[in-house]
Amino acid sequence: MASADMSGKIRERMYVERPGGTRLARSRASDEGNRGLVFNDDNALVGQVELFPDGPGSRIKDLAAGAALAVAVCLAATKAAPVVKSTLSGLTSKLNRSRPRDTAPEVAPAPAARITLERADIPPAPGD
Repeated sequence: MASADMSGKIRERMYVERPGGTRLARSRASDEGNRGLVFNDDNALVGQVELFPDGPGSRIKDLAAGAALAVAVCLAATKAAPVVKSTLSGLTSKLNRSRPRDTAPEVAPAPAARITLERADIPPAPGD
């Protein structure tokens, strides 16, 4: 299935086949793109890749794999639900328990101390 974007370029989903131990040439036009040329580890040109269209059979396989994963997740959640529920109810019951009151007697606060400051360079007021 091909789609056209705003730049007028056609994009198709394809599978690439190339020999083992090779790499694709990097595109200079974009950061993520590759070219159809194949190079070995010595940077020697080996050939070109072979492209295969993404047919409806591969999409059906993708959908089947996704459905199988969804069923597995649902089964795991169904099996785990009672364990999670009992663990959470145990935690909430521990949090809702009332703590025993502290039986230590209350201590009255100490009276505030009176502090007076005297300056040596000022004579005391009469009557002090």
